[in-house]
Amino acid sequence: METTAWAELCRISRRQSGLFLYAQAAAVGVDQNDLCRKVATGLLERWHRSVYALAGTPDSWERRALAAQLVSRRRAVLSHRSAGYLHRLCDLQRPDSIELVVPRGTRVTARGARIHTSTWLPRTDRSWAEPFLVTSLERTICDLAGVVAASALRRIVYDAWRRGRTTPQAIDSCLAALGRVRGAAPLRQVLREAEPGLVRTRSVAEIDLYCLLHDAGFPPPKVNFELFDAVGVLRYILDLAYPEVRLAIEADSRTFHGIRPDRLADATRQRELEAEGWSFLRVTTDQLRRDPAGVVARVRAELIRLGHPGAQGRCR
Repeated sequence: METTAWAELCRISRRQSGLFLYAQAAAVGVDQNDLCRKVATGLLERWHRSVYALAGTPDSWERRALAAQLVSRRRAVLSHRSAGYLHRLCDLQRPDSIELVVPRGTRVTARGARIHTSTWLPRTDRSWAEPFLVTSLERTICDLAGVVAASALRRIVYDAWRRGRTTPQAIDSCLAALGRVRGAAPLRQVLREAEPGLVRTRSVAEIDLYCLLHDAGFPPPKVNFELFDAVGVLRYILDLAYPEVRLAIEADSRTFHGIRPDRLADATRQRELEAEGWSFLRVTTDQLRRDPAGVVARVRAELIRLGHPGAQGRCR
């Protein structure tokens, strides 16, 4: 019986980075004396009076994050950068620290974790990223608004939107429910500037380029503009385009233009369209990051050359 119970407990712990609760052990028939014997023989480690770990389980950020939640008996919810990383939001790498949010008035102690308190944390603001309990995607974005730069926040919002994971309206509803919170003003500004064309972008590079043109005051370009042949068959899709003056602006990200076959196909397409009167500007992710003013100047010069009425944008 003990062997069966221990095997079931090991199965549970493997789903939880080698951790388990005393209550989980008791539920499968492993009592306190069994746990104490295994701690004494080195088979288990005791992290907390109610949390145990299988000996030899590698330490990791995920293990420490889950331990903090188990210690709190799931009253604490992973939030801010920790939740953003688990939601796989744009550009958010695994954080060094662990951030948790709890309802105000809740007493929680989790070693090595930063605890945030909130007056508003309903069940709708919580979701599962197994085996973690995290703030919902919309709540996570609202919390991040107070701790990341405005440019990073815009990339997070627009990338989640283009991937169909949320909408500006859903984020705005969550923000309204929270009331006065840190970062509300820049987040509302991002939501106000959300253009319908952004949902058609296919990469973060396209988002950055679109937003750069928007901030410079240029008319919004067509996103993923489709070109058809005489019988209605799709020929090409251009990243951004001003079709009225036949200008294509390509965001050369590694995702879509990084390998040799892609580059060869791009060159073939460009030659064909240039023969039909199209002009091309290619912008790399490095140029977007290091020289945005130079990119704006190139676009302005090309629009002026082609006689576009909105060519000047906002001169800076």
